[in-house]
Amino acid sequence: LSVIMVLSLVACGNKTQYETPGNDDQQQNTETETKTIKVGLICIGDENDQGYTYNFYRAKDSVTEKMAAKGVTLDWNIITNIGEDDGCTDACVELAEAGCDVVICNSYGHEPYMLKAAPDYPNVQFIGCTNCASRSDDLENTHNAFANIYEGRYVAGVVAGMKLQEMIDNGDITAEQAVIGYVGAFSFAEVISGFTAYYLGAKSVNPDVTMYVNYTNEWSDATKEATNAKALIDQ
Repeated sequence: LSVIMVLSLVACGNKTQYETPGNDDQQQNTETETKTIKVGLICIGDENDQGYTYNFYRAKDSVTEKMAAKGVTLDWNIITNIGEDDGCTDACVELAEAGCDVVICNSYGHEPYMLKAAPDYPNVQFIGCTNCASRSDDLENTHNAFANIYEGRYVAGVVAGMKLQEMIDNGDITAEQAVIGYVGAFSFAEVISGFTAYYLGAKSVNPDVTMYVNYTNEWSDATKEATNAKALIDQ
């Protein structure tokens, strides 16, 4: 999200790294640093999901504090529980019409619907999180952004591998029983890289680890997630 905020600032006027700011440039920078940026955030869930969208709320608070320290006020306009359908297009239009400088969509399936709205609002910067289509379209106001989630997955895998190794050392399980079950959403690159990193992290500290993966084919469905987890436990 910090990168997204920088994008909106850069959109106000780019300067190459070789230019030295003169008095006019310094005045412009001062004006930029004290401005207010109106940011729209479209979420597939809400702050109560204690997971994906909840972490966007945490990130929102963090980046708001960081930008305030730079003299930039972020005015957030958030729309929650928006599905991966035309409701996302409507939400994009609503936020653009409300005067948002930046509109962020937080789910993979939002992007096609975001791209329907973006051409009509060239002065609004639209960001699709976890996506890739905006990098190759012909629109200058569409962008993709996401964290290196696989890095966190790797660390979590290391923790799991350490626990399994402890259980082997204590005689609770055999090396052959060091099996991990992983519930994934879709067989998309983001998910596959995530569970691959998790597995490699576990295997880095416990070479006996094996892992089974199954999919819910939903980004957020607590019932299916629980059912799949139980199936893996039974397996």
